[in-house]
Amino acid sequence: MTSLRGGGPLTTLVLGDDKHATLWQLILLNVLEGGKFLGICGNPALTTGKAIFPWLGETRKGRRKKGDEFFGEDTTPEIVHPATMFWAMPRRIRLNLADLSSGSCGACGSISDRLISSYKEIAGGASYGGSWLHPLSPYYEKTTKGETSILPVHAQPGGISYRHWLGLVQQDGAEKRMPARIVHEFYDRWKSGWQFRLWAFGYDMDNMKARCWYESTMPLLYVDSAFRGEYEQYAAGMVKAAAEIANNARSAVKKAWFRRPGDAKGDTTFLDSSFWQNTEPAFFMALDGIRKALESKIDNKVARQVWHKTLCEHALKLFDDYAWKGPIEDADPKRVVIARRKLEFYNRGKKIKELLGLPVEQKTTNKAAKKKEAKQKT
Repeated sequence: MTSLRGGGPLTTLVLGDDKHATLWQLILLNVLEGGKFLGICGNPALTTGKAIFPWLGETRKGRRKKGDEFFGEDTTPEIVHPATMFWAMPRRIRLNLADLSSGSCGACGSISDRLISSYKEIAGGASYGGSWLHPLSPYYEKTTKGETSILPVHAQPGGISYRHWLGLVQQDGAEKRMPARIVHEFYDRWKSGWQFRLWAFGYDMDNMKARCWYESTMPLLYVDSAFRGEYEQYAAGMVKAAAEIANNARSAVKKAWFRRPGDAKGDTTFLDSSFWQNTEPAFFMALDGIRKALESKIDNKVARQVWHKTLCEHALKLFDDYAWKGPIEDADPKRVVIARRKLEFYNRGKKIKELLGLPVEQKTTNKAAKKKEAKQKT
């Protein structure tokens, strides 16, 4: 149920609530209607077995380059049925039937005298080219040298959290990220009254080697279509404000640690992970507050102000927890104090407030203030 592209693309599924948690309900929630599925990509006119199940036909050798020449061919959507997306075969594996053994199967525990204990992987499995759009994977748009490609989202170090809300749950127009088709269709047919969640999972890959398996669930909030657009604008601003403050916090800690933070090397993703993890419960509370305010047709500024305050407090806590833990030979109390002061200033500045739609205080120059004061006296 994963994307055809290599490298471990993310898979996202819609999960039901406690009353809709059977395997059948899980499958049904993540199946597109026939016409919509057949229209994603692929050639629905090809209905032969091998057009759907690759193992029923001859082994397809993917397009490979040897020297200056290319051999094989890409498997493109035009030459197979759309259902092929669920049966990707980028590897050619042959079971060793010549060297069988007897005993207990390590997978199922059954006793047999025909146990397979080895297999052989042959280079040159199918390669999938063209515009594949798997219904269970989120995608993003990338432009390189004037050419635009639609690529699947992959798991990255640090795991999956609400920082990926844009692109997993709702579309991110600025970064050109789009949720999986199944999520989009689910929102269009969702009726209020039931609670659903999004389940995202996948491998963080490094050159065909799995570095880590990540999975996470997050609640989906029902929003009436009448104000869904406004709601999504607020949600996008909240996530982007959190991203800015997370970056500010990480930068401030590095400034506290090092005289030349730009030259410092090392993995600091644990700072980001801590920030996102500790602010996640408050994010969903703030989102729910905004949703309720929109439903009641009242101002939701308080919910956004509380979210801003929460982000600022967690950023300072993160700084205070780590600022004094830098290299002892590079310690400088004055540098730590200055970094903390700047962190507070940036987090309460114009950029963050604009992202959250909060009022920005207008600064009055001394000259203008004096002129205004003079007019009042006259």
